[in-house]
Order: sequence, then C-alpha cells, then structure tokens
Amino acid sequence: MKHTDYEKHRARENSDRAMENGIANGSPDGTVRPDKPILRAEATILSRRICKLLKGVKE
Repeated sequence: MKHTDYEKHRARENSDRAMENGIANGSPDGTVRPDKPILRAEATILSRRICKLLKGVKE
C-alpha cells in the first residue's frame, strides 16, 4: 500500500524498512502519521515483533 503522508518525512526510509520487515503497519486509511506519538500498547507490539525477528538471527 502506498502511504500518503510521509513522503518527505525525515524518518521515511526507516518507516519503509520497518513496514517491509513486518514490524510496523500503516493505518488502513493509507497514512503512517509519523509525527504522532505512539501508545504504550503500540510500542509493546513493535517490541514483540522486533524480538520475534531477532530470534531468527544468528550472532
């Protein structure tokens, strides 16, 4: 999905990478809202997804 609200945002590249790796999702309305603070529950979900990805990485 093409997200419409962060094309020139400083965090666009990182946001794209997070979405490509299944860590983050945009909103169903086609936005990412990069400047909106995240909720504690959202941070927890992101952390769990990152941990799940890292379990498969060998050091």
